[in-house]
Amino acid sequence: MMIKKKNIRLVLLLSIFVCVLANCSINTPQSFESSLSNSNNSSSSEKEAITSDHSSNISTNSDHFSDNEKYIVGKRVFDNDYNNCKNPEATLKIDEFPDLEFSYKQLDSCYSIESLGITFRYCYSFYIADINQDGFLDICYSYAKGSGTVNFGIAIYDIHNNTALFEKEERGTFDYLFDLDDDGCLLIEELNYNEDIPHLLNKALRFLKNPNNELLFEEFSFESKLKGFLCGAGRGDRNQYKVSILLIHVGTNDRHELSANEILAEGIVDFTYSVEKYEELSEGSPDFNLILNFKRKITTNITVSIRDMKQTIRVSVE
Repeated sequence: MMIKKKNIRLVLLLSIFVCVLANCSINTPQSFESSLSNSNNSSSSEKEAITSDHSSNISTNSDHFSDNEKYIVGKRVFDNDYNNCKNPEATLKIDEFPDLEFSYKQLDSCYSIESLGITFRYCYSFYIADINQDGFLDICYSYAKGSGTVNFGIAIYDIHNNTALFEKEERGTFDYLFDLDDDGCLLIEELNYNEDIPHLLNKALRFLKNPNNELLFEEFSFESKLKGFLCGAGRGDRNQYKVSILLIHVGTNDRHELSANEILAEGIVDFTYSVEKYEELSEGSPDFNLILNFKRKITTNITVSIRDMKQTIRVSVE
């Protein structure tokens, strides 16, 4: 059974169908206030630099992070909106930080860098970018707070100087997430907090490069974006398996912008499938039902693909 729409992100943390990836809240963070507008900005504070032989002293002198003259370019390490069926990795390795190991602690639901004494709690997504433009990459992460219906906030941590740069959270008013635009520039998405309508975009902001290395933003407009999808699976009729698909949108209430022929199922050769659009728009209803019909008893993995996103589900027909 699919959950109510506002809990679509919570399901990614708590549901049996979706992975629980820890959300990031730094131990004793230094928070920088910002209205996330063009006229009210926050700048990073002066910090004691880590010596050049420190393992986290990784320069951003690469084409990827310097190929835009106006906006700060980012890279997605993981994001539950796009990778919502993956289990937390016991050890997370980031190519740009080859000497650092991000360890997942199941008991505390957190990633930590033990060599630096840093803990990222309840992490929903990890992005990297040179936010303070000092030539070294920073960790940009989103996190969830609360029980039941949760609020999402964002924070930025300067790995090179081992200090917090920025944090933004407005409980009961807005949710905040990181993302990338089509050119790879880092985005902050400000979503209206609404128990019935998830992922309703209020505005999106790009980080502006500037000579003073301040946190400056410019509003960025897009109509909608399909980020990911949730799968809830269960038995149907004889030799049949039903997969309920709930889409994750940003910036639109149109739950049916996707066509049924964009949903594909791949696996063993002896099954057929059909896709039904769920016409009712009541709370908790899926957008599509994927009906898998098997010719024999079997337990196997089936990959569900929607555009460039994939999930692998385990099905068992007895």
